[in-house]
Amino acid sequence: MTKLTVKALSEEIGTPVERLIEQLADAGLKKSESDQVNDEEKQTLLTHLKKEHGDTSGESEPTRLTLQRKTRSTLSVSAGGGKSKDVQVEVRKKRTYVKRSAIDEQAKREAEEAANREAEERAQREAEELAKREAAEKAQREAEEKAQREAEEKRLAEEKAKREAEQSEANTAKRAEAEKAKKEMNAKNAEAKKEADELKRRQEEEAQRKAEAEAARLAEEARKLAEENEARWTAEEKKPKEEGDYHTTTSKYAREAEDAQDRKEEKSTSPS
Repeated sequence: MTKLTVKALSEEIGTPVERLIEQLADAGLKKSESDQVNDEEKQTLLTHLKKEHGDTSGESEPTRLTLQRKTRSTLSVSAGGGKSKDVQVEVRKKRTYVKRSAIDEQAKREAEEAANREAEERAQREAEELAKREAAEKAQREAEEKAQREAEEKRLAEEKAKREAEQSEANTAKRAEAEKAKKEMNAKNAEAKKEADELKRRQEEEAQRKAEAEAARLAEEARKLAEENEARWTAEEKKPKEEGDYHTTTSKYAREAEDAQDRKEEKSTSPS
């Protein structure tokens, strides 16, 4: 705690010591010029002086006290030519006193502001870290989802390719079976055609054989009939001619025999 005598304080603030003693007395402080004045008493004096000057801006005590002190002295300086000159010199000193509570409050405010700034910075850092983590997690989720989609697309593509391959194999097998069945059918048809052709050939041969046999039979019958007719005709030729119609009758019988032979041959050669 800073302490000054009343006299020293009067010199420091530039107030006559008698006036300062009176002001201290008005403020409730009885002092002599040799008595000391501490900071609290200085604050009491300052509050009293502010009230006297009509400063009632606040009921609280002032937190800062500025005291100015002026001292005057005369200096003798050389003016040249062996002469001297007296010069008045005024020295002004200014000293500011701050109430301890104000310092504490300011320190407290500064500490609170620093704490608030630190909290804000920490919150900002945490928010940035949270944003980074969220971004990283989002990127990871997107990467995982993309990988899953790609894996699913790959699996579907593989299944589709497998189905197409199986379908292609099935189609190939079906085509092969169809080709085989077609070949077998063609072979059967060819065999059936061959058998039909063979049957037809045999039937034709049989028909030809039968026709030939029938023709031979008919020819034999015609031969026999011709022989019989020839014998009859010969016998009739030996008979005497009656009324000139022998040759007519003979020609009639020959024609009948030839017509009968032609009818038999046509019947044997016509399709059954």
